[in-house]
Amino acid sequence: MIELPLSVSANVIALIAYIGGFSAATGMIIVETIAISTMLTNSLVLPALLENKRFKEKYTFRIINFAVWIRRGAIILTVLLGFFYYKTVASYFSLVSIGLIAFVAIGQFGPIILGGIFWKGATKTGALVGLLSGFIIWLFSLILPSLLTDATGNYLNSSVSAFFEFFAHFKIQGFDDISNTTFWSLLINSIMFFVVSMCTEVTPAEAKQALLFVDVFKYSNKDGQSLLWKGKARNEHLIELLVSFIGSMQAKEELEDFARKNHIDLKDSIADPKLVSYVENTISSIIGTSTARMLVASITKEEVVSIDEILEVLKRSQKIVEDNQELKNKTQQLEKLSKELKNTNEKLQKSDSIKNEFLTTVTHEIRTPLTSIKALSEIIYDNEDLDFDQKKVFLNTIIDETDRLSRLVNQVLDLEKYESGKHKLVKKNIDIPHLIETVFLRMEELAKERNVKLQRFIHKEVTGFKADEDKLIQLLINLLSNAIKFSRLEKGWVLLSVDTIKNRVIFTVEDNGVGIPQEMQARIFEKFYQADNQRAVKEKGSGLGLSITKKIVEIHKGNIQLDSVPDKGTKVMVSFPF
Repeated sequence: MIELPLSVSANVIALIAYIGGFSAATGMIIVETIAISTMLTNSLVLPALLENKRFKEKYTFRIINFAVWIRRGAIILTVLLGFFYYKTVASYFSLVSIGLIAFVAIGQFGPIILGGIFWKGATKTGALVGLLSGFIIWLFSLILPSLLTDATGNYLNSSVSAFFEFFAHFKIQGFDDISNTTFWSLLINSIMFFVVSMCTEVTPAEAKQALLFVDVFKYSNKDGQSLLWKGKARNEHLIELLVSFIGSMQAKEELEDFARKNHIDLKDSIADPKLVSYVENTISSIIGTSTARMLVASITKEEVVSIDEILEVLKRSQKIVEDNQELKNKTQQLEKLSKELKNTNEKLQKSDSIKNEFLTTVTHEIRTPLTSIKALSEIIYDNEDLDFDQKKVFLNTIIDETDRLSRLVNQVLDLEKYESGKHKLVKKNIDIPHLIETVFLRMEELAKERNVKLQRFIHKEVTGFKADEDKLIQLLINLLSNAIKFSRLEKGWVLLSVDTIKNRVIFTVEDNGVGIPQEMQARIFEKFYQADNQRAVKEKGSGLGLSITKKIVEIHKGNIQLDSVPDKGTKVMVSFPF
């Protein structure tokens, strides 16, 4: 624009082109300086001053005067910094490269701006860490390489060269330095922002801000009404604050117009939330959003509710919730305890009923042989001339009834020991062949009387099996005696076998007798059950034998199983661990 007019000696046109270029450059400097100084004043200096409580109380309605002078100082500082940059750095870079480097730097705000708008889980810590990591990559990739090279483009020393060569391995082929730095800085920035935000807790202030940003259309409207603002302010204070920035005439016109549109009475002492938001928005266009919010907050009662107080309220609310939960848990525990007490009471009642039934049955069982013994003794006593053979029959019956009575008493005592836990086990290694031989010697006479064939069979030799031998003998005798009593009258047989399966000894007593009906099998091990059903099985007995047998099995930590088919026989299997 200047060379062309000068080439044809059109000096006036060249002068005009020069003045126009100089004017454009000067205008650009002025615009950028004003913009930067405004940002410094509104976003950094004034908010920092208003953090001081004394300054805020004294200069709230005169802040505009401070803002003007601070902005003038910021203009001078910005021009001086620009001149310093021109003298020290600008000579090494073109305007285009400087602009691109600046764009990469300002791009670091992109992830946190998008995160703040759309994500409520973003935190201040996450934003700062993301920004810092992005700016570090920007600094090391675009700024330091230029500052640490000489005029020929070589690094100042080998250490610096090795350092930057290491980072060169991460460059993407086909991308220039600007593109590589943009990609990696924004990627690391975004990752750190997301990860740190997920790992840190959102503070109450951050939660409120996130709600305002993410749900902006839900909680605010074009008139500036903030549905979340719950504080109180006086109209006179709001008007005075607005007058200090735009003058009394303009403030009066704008407030009356706004009040008329929104049906607000300015004569009221308490300000409407819409008016508070309107004043804040108007002031923010002059001194910035942060400063305007702090000024409005200083003349409202919302300021007194600090984050600590909110947290205290939340803690009290949480304490109430925890107390309610604890009360609920205790109520549930009481209900559970009440249910357990009810069940225990039912068990005690049942136990008491069983005890009464037990005493009644024992009394009945004892009375029967005693009655027989007394009757026969009286016959012998009253009839001295009774025939000798008849006396002998009566005496044998008395002896049998006495033995029966003795067995009953012993069985009742044994059962009481087992149920009360007073029993003592004397365990020793059991010689199974000898054990079976001992049991068979005691059972032979009964088997001969009933014409029953006793058989035995040991499948495997068992060693290392320990048990209380006396109680084991009692158990086998009870099972064999029952099997013999209920075997067939003709061709009856009883088999006692021993086997081992998976570290367990299994004794099996099997007969070909009358069997046990299905409906009776579940109760066959109950006390006196046989006595209650003597007419059904037509055999006399105390009814305690199988109960004692089951108790002996249980105290040895064994198992007992019954398998019976009516008219075909019964099989009882008892297993013990070894």
